[in-house]
Amino acid sequence: MSQARAFSSAAAFPDVVPLIQRLGPAGTLQQGCPMRYGMNPDGESCEFAIVVAGRLAGQGYCQAPHDPAFMEIAKARGFKIMEDAVLTENVPMPSLVKPLGFNVQPMPDSPSVSAVSRAL
Repeated sequence: MSQARAFSSAAAFPDVVPLIQRLGPAGTLQQGCPMRYGMNPDGESCEFAIVVAGRLAGQGYCQAPHDPAFMEIAKARGFKIMEDAVLTENVPMPSLVKPLGFNVQPMPDSPSVSAVSRAL
């Protein structure tokens, strides 16, 4: 597998930035792990979302959050916190984001959801 890179495809949209992970085995490109972050109403934090293509799930393709561009773009836009709400049944997500410094905490009012956050 080649090294993954994240590309911003919507610099014109200040509140939502989609990033697409592209994989280049043998010089080809394929979409592996689309993600985005969007500004929260407070203007200082952003919510992120990552989607792994079903055919690639569990194969280690979703490395884009490990690409510094994912968080650097958000930080450069002035965001101080990146966060998300993750279903507890989404077992791979904490192992994907914890090594990046994200905190994963159960939400007291909703045991089926965990709060995921990280200072930028």
